[in-house]
Amino acid sequence: MKGLECLPLEILEHIATYINDVRSLRHCVKVNKRFYRMLTPKLWHSPRQLGSAGVYHSGIDLLSQCLTIDSNQHHRIDSIPLGHHIRKLELARNDSVSDFLLVLALTPQVEELCLDQQQRIRDNDMERLFQLCPQIKTLVITYIHITDKSIVSLGVHCRQLRRLTLAKLNALTPKTLVALKGCSLERLRINHCLELTLTPDTASHLASFHTLTSLYLQDVNRGVDTEFIRRFIPRANGPAPLCLLKHLSLTGDANIDDNVMVAFLRAHPQLQTLSLAHCQLRDAALDAIATHLPCLTSLRIDQKDAPSHAMINQVILRCRRLVAVVLCFRNDRAWQVKRMDQAEIRLLRLVASN
Repeated sequence: MKGLECLPLEILEHIATYINDVRSLRHCVKVNKRFYRMLTPKLWHSPRQLGSAGVYHSGIDLLSQCLTIDSNQHHRIDSIPLGHHIRKLELARNDSVSDFLLVLALTPQVEELCLDQQQRIRDNDMERLFQLCPQIKTLVITYIHITDKSIVSLGVHCRQLRRLTLAKLNALTPKTLVALKGCSLERLRINHCLELTLTPDTASHLASFHTLTSLYLQDVNRGVDTEFIRRFIPRANGPAPLCLLKHLSLTGDANIDDNVMVAFLRAHPQLQTLSLAHCQLRDAALDAIATHLPCLTSLRIDQKDAPSHAMINQVILRCRRLVAVVLCFRNDRAWQVKRMDQAEIRLLRLVASN
């Protein structure tokens, strides 16, 4: 009986896609040279995940030691250093910044970085970090004491950046986004950055990201107002500034002008998910959603007063791709949440058709 050695490499690689358990991967790479070459990239794709299997029990310091030893070896089964297989790295609260920078120097193919609750890192460290990984495409920065200087360094050194999350960074200012003009951002998420006021100028900077498909601006200083929304409305018959936008989540202002909101929704018919908090949508805006967003699949409205029941039904009936609706509003001094899943939406449409 012929063994696995006789199978084409393409079939073995397809089988390997079903092996997601770290322990199983560790056993498989020890079978022979062929399995080692085939599965090592997957095993080392995200080293932080190996900690659950007991490989790196002490975090980034042990990883730096491992990669340093490997890079100094001259005789190995695979000629590619282990660090060259790594695509995702995480810097957690208790990790050493110096060890992390050493790891970055040994992982030239990293595409995704997550920096979380690291209070010891400063702007100078961030500049060195971005110099070491100009090829990153995804970056998440959460609860770190950095200023606009770090974002300037990011814009200078990481021009391939496509997805950026900034959360709980209280030293950033409205000028933050100017430094990222050279990046073709596709997804931008800004959460709980209390000093980052969303001014009309900030909106103009955002409007320059013509490749943006996902925009999340949640719980920032002042929230989104009428003038902010107005900057995303096309002039005359020109194209919308964010013509590729498909996913939008905003924390807004209850006094946003209905006409401005309607014009904004009309200019972005490709929206698939929409979440609006504190915007106080009225019938005109809800009618615009029902009329101009045929691709909408998910809708969340979070506001003080309950939206019109009749208009919500119109949205559900006319947005045929809609599969999830969440409504949050105050009623008798308490917040109420109403959720409708795909089954409930389908039932409502069935009843309406009869």
